[in-house]
Amino acid sequence: MRLARPLAAAVLVAAALSAPQPAQAAVFKHPGVLVSRGQLDFVKANLGNEPWKSAWKALQRSSFASLSYTAEPRATVECGGWAAFGRPIAGDFNGDGVGDLAAVKKDGNTLHIWNGKGSNGFSGAVALGPGWEPYASSLMSLGDVNGDGRTDIGAVHGETGTLTVWNGKGGNRFGPAIPIGPGWNPYF
Repeated sequence: MRLARPLAAAVLVAAALSAPQPAQAAVFKHPGVLVSRGQLDFVKANLGNEPWKSAWKALQRSSFASLSYTAEPRATVECGGWAAFGRPIAGDFNGDGVGDLAAVKKDGNTLHIWNGKGSNGFSGAVALGPGWEPYASSLMSLGDVNGDGRTDIGAVHGETGTLTVWNGKGGNRFGPAIPIGPGWNPYF
């Protein structure tokens, strides 16, 4: 009898410990800053020069940069369809005052734009045209670098290292490529 009680207690403890536990929810780990220290230092050193000066001023005017901005995160974010695209960029590409997304589709190297509809919604993708392969990995939204009030985009050619700017025209249109100069590969 003396051995039966401690043995029964040990069996109960072992059973409780071996019972299946509820699954732990996957913890989201933020990828962190997606640019290098060198890129940040370069931009910081050039904030008084164009195009960084205009981009900084546009960022400061953005409602998303306001200390009173309240994010409205979605409970569920569907991410499956982005595998076919490169890294997306954001800007107001159609000129309606609502943020849009743009990305290069990997097969065909076509630039696509999703126009923001407000309330965290976007239109379907609008294909703008092919030929973006050499720029896809460094595509960026520059803010308004020519001062016309429209979002401009830029990218560094993967082989030549030439920074190129396309000035926004509104309506998801951009002007012709304007080569700024070579030597930009170390920064992207």
